[in-house]
Amino acid sequence: MSFPARLHILSRPNLNKVLIIRRGPSKRVGFFGFDLATYELTQGQWLKGKIYERRSDLSPDGKYIIYFALNGKWKSETKGAWTALSRFPYLKAIDLWAKGDAWNGGGLFLDKKTYHLNERFPHKSLYKNSDFEVKRGKIEAPIVTNECRGVYFPRLIREGWTMIKSEGKNHFFEKKYDKEWHILKRCGVNQSDQPGRSVYYDSNQLIHKNAGLILDIASDWMDFRDEKIYWTKQGKIHKADLGKEKIIDERVIVDMNEYQFKAIQAPY
Repeated sequence: MSFPARLHILSRPNLNKVLIIRRGPSKRVGFFGFDLATYELTQGQWLKGKIYERRSDLSPDGKYIIYFALNGKWKSETKGAWTALSRFPYLKAIDLWAKGDAWNGGGLFLDKKTYHLNERFPHKSLYKNSDFEVKRGKIEAPIVTNECRGVYFPRLIREGWTMIKSEGKNHFFEKKYDKEWHILKRCGVNQSDQPGRSVYYDSNQLIHKNAGLILDIASDWMDFRDEKIYWTKQGKIHKADLGKEKIIDERVIVDMNEYQFKAIQAPY
């Protein structure tokens, strides 16, 4: 049985370019740069392993990525799991921090000059070639964890989401576009081991004040930009205009399902 590519998007509200983290099959992950205005796609690099997309981030200017990865090669220099700073949209590390396990890891950009390395159990610095300052330790988060949600939730809040309630292991966020439109995001945990779904997953509902539920999408990403709504579904990015009480001109702007692992050398 095959499944559509799983997509996670790293974005910044002031930037047209986003990072697509494409996963599928389960231990093949690719980085792609995509411009929401021109639809230009740049294939970055692939990893035979796992990238923890909820512990990853895009810098404020869109030039850098911080990510946490695991390939299980425990006797290697990176000890099988590591946090890296790279240039958009590539994986090749400029700063490399060996972790050796999947506890914590990853981080967030605090500004254009500083990133926060997420750790309770410390990394080992293998090399650091960037000019970024590094803050280390637990990232302040609305729930007590150093794992995926301990990085992902602060990222959501920074990008304009408001955490409105928690029900067991489900946490709900809201983003308002104006007085009429808002998105309700549910961040859940896959306890049934449902095929094709990650342990952590999101579902998003686009809601209009008068018309009610417009879209109900089981995917990580939905966001507003310039009177438009974007979302991922079945390995594709969709786009539509926000009408008076409905969405208009829905279309697929990129289909990521056709891409497969490819060895690519970073240009730096």
